[in-house]
Amino acid sequence: MKRLALIALLLSACIAPSSGSPTASPRSSTEPPAQIATAGTSRTVSFSDCDARTIPGSLPACELLQAALGHDVFVGVLRRSSAAGFTYEARAIDLQSGETRVLRQLEETELVIEDVRDAVVLLRETEDLGGGDAHVSLLRVPWRDPAHAETLDEIDLTGLRGGDTWNPWPRAKTNGRDVVWLHAGGLFGPHEIILLGANGPRRTVVTTDKPAYFDLDDSGRVAVAMFGADRATQDLNVYDGRSRQLGSRSTDAAGYVLSFADTVGWVRGFGTVRPPTEVELVPIGGGRSRAARAESGCVVIGATAREVATVCSSGVRLIDVAGGAIRDGPPGRIALAFRGGVLWRTAADLAANPQVWRVALL
Repeated sequence: MKRLALIALLLSACIAPSSGSPTASPRSSTEPPAQIATAGTSRTVSFSDCDARTIPGSLPACELLQAALGHDVFVGVLRRSSAAGFTYEARAIDLQSGETRVLRQLEETELVIEDVRDAVVLLRETEDLGGGDAHVSLLRVPWRDPAHAETLDEIDLTGLRGGDTWNPWPRAKTNGRDVVWLHAGGLFGPHEIILLGANGPRRTVVTTDKPAYFDLDDSGRVAVAMFGADRATQDLNVYDGRSRQLGSRSTDAAGYVLSFADTVGWVRGFGTVRPPTEVELVPIGGGRSRAARAESGCVVIGATAREVATVCSSGVRLIDVAGGAIRDGPPGRIALAFRGGVLWRTAADLAANPQVWRVALL
């Protein structure tokens, strides 16, 4: 999310950014229907009881800090401010019925959406211990029945740094069945990338003491890009029961990865210094890779299930991974791409109400 928000900022727009003990278990009862207005294939979505109005010199009473999209669900993290402090709340809006469910509510402990897919929401709870240390809980929450949430991992992080520095957050991904995440190894130990199958035991995909970037496809394969021993190269591997190398690059061309059916998208760049404009499409089964390049004036913001998503001055443009065809997406310069669609808004939308997103399901 942070990477996408930075891209939008560089396009002269603003995206809302993506600490303590639990005080309430998730409520499984549904809240009143959320605001969902259908207009053809596009709709707007918001939490009607989240008031973003501010008193001069104070924080908003309620902010939508983070938003994510599944095929039939919109998930948001709200932060409410009061004299007593902050309350974080994760909610899910059923895009079919408009009903809102509270997934998790905590005081002073930060909530972050890691991923959303099908019936599964992955949440990260972060308790700030001070001095660059934090305790993290990774949760898998069935958004239709949040009372059955389960904790997948408890992780102690040390030496966290600010800015654009890579930190070993879980960065969990799910395809709706399997889950993959990074388990930090502490101050001196190596990190593990862990794969939890739908019905199987946990397996360690790889261990490394260097920054690693990974994604999970629908078949449960894990694509991993990590730096070599000398940090001169970044290697791309795929794990499907065994690890196979798909490619290698010099560090100055390093980037993160995106998973498609039978193809790994290897982005050139991280979006921290400047937005990326090219994705190398690497076939998992072998063969020559090819480049998906953003058009002039456009930048890469992520991917849907079948397309590389870019944003331009005119709005979102989508590059088909299989054939290379480019088509128009939603006409918004502020956009977040997900496997099932795009969340977007215009600058006018943002100025009118920063809590509202438009939904384009693909």
